[in-house]
This record gives sequence, structure tokens and C-alpha cells, in this order.
Amino acid sequence: MKPGFSCLISFWFWFVLVIFPVYAQQNPTVAKAPPVNIKQLKQSISENDRIEWITLRLEKNLPPHQPIRRIRMAVEGRTTLILHPLQRHLPFETTPLTQYPFFHLEMCSMAPEMNLESRFRWRDFIHSGGTLFMDTCPDSRTMEDQKAFNQSWKDWGRSIFPGSGWSPLNRKHTLSFSFYLLEKRMLLQNEGSPFSMLELDGRVILLHNQSPRWSWHTLKSSPVSAQLNPRNIEIHLRLYINLMMLLLSGDYKQDQLHLPTILLRRR
Repeated sequence: MKPGFSCLISFWFWFVLVIFPVYAQQNPTVAKAPPVNIKQLKQSISENDRIEWITLRLEKNLPPHQPIRRIRMAVEGRTTLILHPLQRHLPFETTPLTQYPFFHLEMCSMAPEMNLESRFRWRDFIHSGGTLFMDTCPDSRTMEDQKAFNQSWKDWGRSIFPGSGWSPLNRKHTLSFSFYLLEKRMLLQNEGSPFSMLELDGRVILLHNQSPRWSWHTLKSSPVSAQLNPRNIEIHLRLYINLMMLLLSGDYKQDQLHLPTILLRRR
């Protein structure tokens, strides 16, 4: 065999055994990923974004966080929202309020004294775009006690912005139809609407619920489903879907937003 031919054979084997594997390792062939369908896309979004119902606690003992599976199934079954709702409980004293867009506060005792530090903490929270939902406590009370509780908390809310006033939720407000239309009978019961609002520059900053029947505690304990529920539970669920959509997107019907845009806006 000629020396030149022998060198060529040796070079070929050296290229195949050494150079080519190194080149192939540095330049791997990227296989095309299969197309992602809508269901997979929604699932990937939901896994990376959890909608949290955050309840502030004035007392030191905090209940454990609670996933809310029934509401998740009911909301996902009738809207474009894919979510993993979780109720978290945070202490008022140590929670940085301005880091959150929304708080739920159960009125389980008379409203605390609004000192100067608390007033400015709440003002900072509201001016940063936050909304507080003052909800009736699940503990049972007499009607007279409940009225006294409600009045003390309404006075407490007004003290954040002295001179401001509460107005009842009505059919013309965005919260009544931003996603689902609420029925007249829900807003006009024997004693009028159970929800009152305090607004600043056209935005709801405080929402006050005086009826245990329409509380968050009652809703999450009810057998809600993706199908139409009994009338009262259905209207109750629609109200909270409207509240969620309003807090996340501003006005869902006007903007015609969908899930990716809503989640982007939350950031």
C-alpha cells in the first residue's frame, strides 16, 4: 500500500472517531417540538401563575392556607380563566401591603382604632392600586350586634379618607356586569344591596359586605359547580367572578381581554 494512501485512510478514521463526534456534540440537531394545543398552553400558564385570595388577619393566630377546589372547577368550567385558587392568611402588622393588589378582611371584631401609622399604610396601599374587601365574619351574631359591627367598620373605612362616603352597589356599576350580569333581586333585597362601595377617582378602593349570606366564607363552603347552580348560589358565584375579573383586568367586557393578557397585566 502506498504511503500517501495509508495516510489518507488513517486521517479518515481519525476524523470519524475524533473530529466528527466532537462536532456533533457541539452542534446537536434540534428536533422540532410538537405544536402546543390550547389546552396545554392554558395548563402551562396556570401552573406558573396562582391566583391567591389573601385574607388579612388582625389577630396573631393564623389558620392554614387552603386550596379551593370547588371554586376552581366552577370558574374554569364557565370562563376563560385557568387558575389554582388558594386562600392565604397573612398578619396585618407585618405584611407589606403595597406588594398586593387586593386584600380580604373579615370583620370578626369591632373595627380597631385607626391611628396615624395605620391610616398612612392603608393610604399607600390604595394609592398603589390596591382594593380592600371588608367582609362579614362567619361567626353568628344577633342582628343588633351585626349592625353595630357594620357601622364601626364603615366609619373605619371613611377614616382612611375623611370626607369620603359609601354608596350601594347597583346594576349600573361595572361590578354588576363586568363578566356576568347580576340579577336585580340580588342587589335589592328587603334592606337593599348587601354591598357598599367607597370609590376614589372612579375606582373601587373599599368594598363592604354586611350579609353573611353573601360572604366569601359562605361561597367557598357551598357546593358550587361548573353547571348552573341553584339561583342564590349561582348569583353568589357570579358576583365573585365579577370581582375577580374586575380586580385583575379593570373591565373585562370593555377591553375584551383574555387570560394571557390578564396575567401579563397582573405583573
